[in-house]
Amino acid sequence: MSAEETMKALRELAPHDDNMTQYLTSNVETSQPLPFEVDDGFAEYTKANSYDKRRSVVKHSVKEVTSDELKQQISAHREMIEKIKSDPELNSNYRFDAIYDEGKKRRICRVLAQRTMISQGREVEISVCGDDRNIQVPESISDHQTTYFPPRKRIQIMKNITFNKKDVIPVYSDIAGETVESISIPNSLLFDYTDVNYFNQTAEHNLARAVNMSEEDKNTIKCNCCSSDPDKKVIRCYENRNCPCFIMNEKLQKFQKPLNGNPPAKFTSFEPIHFTSTDRHFYQHMGFACSELCGCEGKCTNNVLMIPNKRLFPIEVFKSNEKLGFGVRSNVLIPAGTPVTEFVGEIVGEQIHMENLNWNNIEYAYQVSYGKDDVLKQIVDQTNFSKNYKGLIKDLYANISYYLDPTVCGNFARMASHSCAANMELVRVFQKSLSPAHIHLVMVAVTDIFPGTPITIDYGNNYATRLEDKCQCGTFACTNGPESREMKNASHAELTRYHQELSQLEMKQWQRSTHAEMKLFLILSFLTLQFNSLRARSPPVSLFGPCQHRCIEKFGDSKTVRTNADTLYREIDVVNNTEYSLCRLGCTHPEFETLSLPEFTFGQSAYREIVENQTSAKSEDVQKNIVKEVRFLCLDHLDEGFFGRVNMIFEKDVEESNHIHYVELISRDEGDGEEVILHHSWCYNSNCDINFNNTSLADFRLRVSAFNGNGAVGRRLSKWYNARNLLAVSNDLSLKSVEWKDDKAVARLSPDSNSGIPACSYEIQYKNALSSEYTTVKFYLDHTNELLVKGLEFNQNYTVTYISDLIGEPVSVDVSVPACSLMVTDVTMCAPPPVSSLHSTWNTSSGESDLEIDWNYFWVLDANTNRIDRSIRTSHFHITVNPLVTPNNPNCEKYEPIRRDVDNLQRHVSFRISDAKCNYEVEAVVFDTKRRKSETKKMKIVRINEPSYMALLPATDVQTTIGLVVLLTCAIIIFTLIILIILLKKRNHSRRRRRGETVCYAYVDEPPRKIVGVRQPGARFLPVENVNRDVEAGLAQRTVGCNIQNGPKVNMFQVLPQPPYGDSASDHHYDYISEYQVESEMSDEVFEEDICISTPNTPYRIMDSPSFCLMAPIAPFEEFDDLPAYAFQTFRFGKPYERPGNPYCLMTTAMDVSRGNCFSLKYPRDYSEPTRRALRRELEILRILPLHPNIVHFDGVVIGRWENIPYQITGILMEECLGGTLHDYINSAGFVLRRQGMRTPDDACLPIADESPNQSSGYNSFTSKGRQTPEQKTNQDKNSCQIVSSKFISFAEQISSALEHLHFVRIIHSRVSSMSVFLSSDFTDPLEMSSEQIVKLGDFSNAFPNSNDASVLDPMLQPPEVMMGKKFETKGDIWQMGMCLAEMCTLGTPFTMQKHIPMSGVSEFDKLPSTRFIRDTAKKCLLKPRSRPDAANLRVNFGNFTG
Repeated sequence: MSAEETMKALRELAPHDDNMTQYLTSNVETSQPLPFEVDDGFAEYTKANSYDKRRSVVKHSVKEVTSDELKQQISAHREMIEKIKSDPELNSNYRFDAIYDEGKKRRICRVLAQRTMISQGREVEISVCGDDRNIQVPESISDHQTTYFPPRKRIQIMKNITFNKKDVIPVYSDIAGETVESISIPNSLLFDYTDVNYFNQTAEHNLARAVNMSEEDKNTIKCNCCSSDPDKKVIRCYENRNCPCFIMNEKLQKFQKPLNGNPPAKFTSFEPIHFTSTDRHFYQHMGFACSELCGCEGKCTNNVLMIPNKRLFPIEVFKSNEKLGFGVRSNVLIPAGTPVTEFVGEIVGEQIHMENLNWNNIEYAYQVSYGKDDVLKQIVDQTNFSKNYKGLIKDLYANISYYLDPTVCGNFARMASHSCAANMELVRVFQKSLSPAHIHLVMVAVTDIFPGTPITIDYGNNYATRLEDKCQCGTFACTNGPESREMKNASHAELTRYHQELSQLEMKQWQRSTHAEMKLFLILSFLTLQFNSLRARSPPVSLFGPCQHRCIEKFGDSKTVRTNADTLYREIDVVNNTEYSLCRLGCTHPEFETLSLPEFTFGQSAYREIVENQTSAKSEDVQKNIVKEVRFLCLDHLDEGFFGRVNMIFEKDVEESNHIHYVELISRDEGDGEEVILHHSWCYNSNCDINFNNTSLADFRLRVSAFNGNGAVGRRLSKWYNARNLLAVSNDLSLKSVEWKDDKAVARLSPDSNSGIPACSYEIQYKNALSSEYTTVKFYLDHTNELLVKGLEFNQNYTVTYISDLIGEPVSVDVSVPACSLMVTDVTMCAPPPVSSLHSTWNTSSGESDLEIDWNYFWVLDANTNRIDRSIRTSHFHITVNPLVTPNNPNCEKYEPIRRDVDNLQRHVSFRISDAKCNYEVEAVVFDTKRRKSETKKMKIVRINEPSYMALLPATDVQTTIGLVVLLTCAIIIFTLIILIILLKKRNHSRRRRRGETVCYAYVDEPPRKIVGVRQPGARFLPVENVNRDVEAGLAQRTVGCNIQNGPKVNMFQVLPQPPYGDSASDHHYDYISEYQVESEMSDEVFEEDICISTPNTPYRIMDSPSFCLMAPIAPFEEFDDLPAYAFQTFRFGKPYERPGNPYCLMTTAMDVSRGNCFSLKYPRDYSEPTRRALRRELEILRILPLHPNIVHFDGVVIGRWENIPYQITGILMEECLGGTLHDYINSAGFVLRRQGMRTPDDACLPIADESPNQSSGYNSFTSKGRQTPEQKTNQDKNSCQIVSSKFISFAEQISSALEHLHFVRIIHSRVSSMSVFLSSDFTDPLEMSSEQIVKLGDFSNAFPNSNDASVLDPMLQPPEVMMGKKFETKGDIWQMGMCLAEMCTLGTPFTMQKHIPMSGVSEFDKLPSTRFIRDTAKKCLLKPRSRPDAANLRVNFGNFTG
């Protein structure tokens, strides 16, 4: 799980969430992060905020499955080998195999013996190497093999505990007697799965300080290693003396103390970590790994975390013993020294740990640092860290012991069982820095872990001591085992010998239990590598065919298959036949002598013998042609080509299974008649599948060659087929017969092949005349050329329909099934006949209501006493009495039906009826001794007869009738009024739309109280020279005036005029100003109308229906029900407009009428799938995006109804930024500064009267002077340039802060431009902007949660590395930030990746230190990815600038 999913889960599920801020360390992201594609059930599981709720969610997924351990191991091994081959970093570097060297095995066993003694709490005494050779091994050692073989039937608790489709870890329960219903799910299984460490920032504030300080360059350890060869996938950082990461790795390795001349353990990417002989294992074995911050990006030989991050080994969690709990095992071999995974969890200090954890959970935590850790303090002293950072880290290691606690969040490592002789060890690996937050706890295999063996670790001596009376690990060294006393007294040499013996036994058991299929796969993998250079030619067909036939005779299997016609057919089966595959491989490589398997050598010998026989055979020794005819049995034409089946017909007395066939498809060119082979394959039966793609639609035919063990026995050509004719597939289906089969009728159908080749895939639907639902059966045509529709009832009419995508209209066939007695001659093959007649009488003589039922029945099998076999006869009668509801007695529906079984000799039954005022229906069914039943005979008994109109009235009194009439009249009146109101509202609404009302702002002058102008929100301002203060003239000229709150008035600006209504070519979103409002009591204030109604050319309309919505939906609200939502009818919308660079959506202004708030609304442009997918992705980003002052705030979603589907998300509400985009501000500021630079001291300035705006001075502020001196102009120009440049510095810092926040939560924006940055507040003059003005980063329609999915639609925003085919990463956002900075320092001058950033053209602005600083920073951002600064550095640099 990625960091953002972990943070979200912790915030929702942490028990102390109110007082805890989860802080995810920056060192937890892997160098190769896997994409997190969510599996089914993730949302429901994470929403469950208690153990009981999660247990209920998991309970629904529990099911029983069938397991084949061998097949799973073979499949897992193949997948892992393919994963290694397809990975460019592992393919040529990582070697996957067990340890066969006896010297290495002995060294491993010596380390295991040491660990066993440590687990027993003993002092380690190292024996002399070789002392273990003559030690006698007890026979009981063989009883302690730990390989686990699960049962065939298993209970699958969870399909995938990670919920990551690319990291599947199932959970099973193998406890005997446990069922799906009775299974218990403990709390320990209901944790949150994550692959990263995290800690509580509030509780661990010193650790948070250390992480923050480590982000500075001087406190980060990273290298600049790279390769000049672009094809080189792995950088050689290890043993590179110029690599800081390797130097630190080497320093940590020097603390090992290997004995007996053993080399120290190397912490590299691809070499195994073989531990040295030491009793201070955890203290001394440490390493340092390169990271994604390095120039190598972690793709080097100095990254021991590379293999754990790639999740190579398939893992499963299982439970086989109630006392042991859950364990972990792998279905593949894990070689000794392999780093498998990380042990992850919450980093907690000692005091916090003891307060929050009880002894029931303490076994899940693992200690990663110890108080007074002198080793780490020595390492920190040798670094070049800053003084404060170095002192902080030393204090952390000196005073606090840190633990990794996976109780709440962790991975499968927490499920590893304890063992007194563990096969895994945990070592510490640092990355990026040396604080406790930068520790990775890596699990390394100490010895070869064979498939099925549980993965175990030693929980520690204290844990083993507490469990001394109940440890169930089952190893020979178990403290609770039968030999525990002897093992505690065993010497190091004896324990070494015991481990050696046990390892050899497990190796032999693995080799014995591994089927030949696993061996074949390993052999084929070896041969593939060997034959890459050999590239042996395929043998001739005339030799290869007989050789294959001999392999089939020797090693082939046959199986019986049931055909569509319900007959049995015997065919050769070579699928998954290991022996045959090896023999066939020997036929193709007769000269290869390295492999000495008997099956392989048999194939080689057979091939040589056939060559000799054919060489010495006479030409006249030719056998007759056994193939009589070859044809297409059926053919399907799909987009990918033709898929079909070939059928061969042989001569009489020829056994089909005694021959193999070589099938070729030959195409003939229409022009020159040249023949080309389109397809060829070997076939081992009379029916073969074939597929080909005849793009030229030329003629083609089949050629079949038959072979036995000696050579060819025939060849046959089919007729020529034309592909154009084959496109019209035969769709005729005929009924051959209706037959009796297994007490039912079957219809035998056959496709008509006379009109063409029939289709192969059939979908048959059938139903009888009285049914409305079809029964569907799918067929694939076989050599019988028949389809059998089974299970038809007798004496019924059926409609059988053939449906296929290859034909137009479905083909229907009527099937009439006669009575059973008409289809068979033996009546015992049919069900008994129904009861001939039913009679009923009521008996009330006893004061109760008794229903007497009599019937007549006769069956010939009951009367025929001369039959020898009387096993089939009438068994009994089943009589049912069903009460029917009457209008004046609704209690009849409460009575249950009465059922009675009557002996076959009886013809009478009596029922006691509780309510005689009900009508009843009697059903009689006959059963025979084979449990076949007859047709149902029914009879209705009517006791109460009432007129039909009485059913409408509950009683017969007149008052009730009058009341019903009055109620009906009132309902009609109310319905009529509702219709009138709806029509009136629609009429008023259409009038309002014609008026074209819009939100507008008016500016009122002093006592004359004339309106200066009107303006829409978010208007773009361009200066004009003359403004008419009269309202009517101002409106006619489309002029507006504006001011800032508590500030002086400025000049007038003009809004670009809008084309006439209906003109779709408008490139802006301003409405006509058709109404304004003036109140006489208001002076020098801004007021606005509370209306916001769309103009006539709006692409959607507002309906009076409270839930009607014509905007295309984004997603059902139930998928995003955790987001704030608002009803569509509470909003009024402005005119829509497009946002550049976003082809999927439109924007508009939305006013919440009920709350009076205005938002920016983003809604889909259309209903296409790419549009909906893009907006859904943006919703996913906004859902997890934490708040930040410099990021546009997400306010919720708009929901409505779409095509009568309620609760559909139709729009996204974002914070309304009134200041427009940064792009507009840059252009406005550039316009003003350039205009000031073009003025001369002799330019005329109009006098200012009554503090009215100076209409010829551009964006200058108000003044009472008519002219300016050159000194005043120069000072003013400098001041104006300084204001703009300072604002750019402030804006750049804020944008960097927003990017830092996004990158911290692992989100890539991918569209950082001045068009995506917005000014929060409105402004009138770019030179007189409020000090509270801030910018906000928005437009997350192109954002992605990880770099693997990131893409850039706009080619102008593609970094150079993306153009070269690399993926877009966080450094791509920095490159786009550099383009934005270049736009600032050039004042909007077009800049398209030139070598040098051009000047702005305003010399005073270009000379400013702040402008030069922006230009220099832009150049740094446009460098190569590894040389670009990150967002945090940009923020710090812009914040510290004081020039």
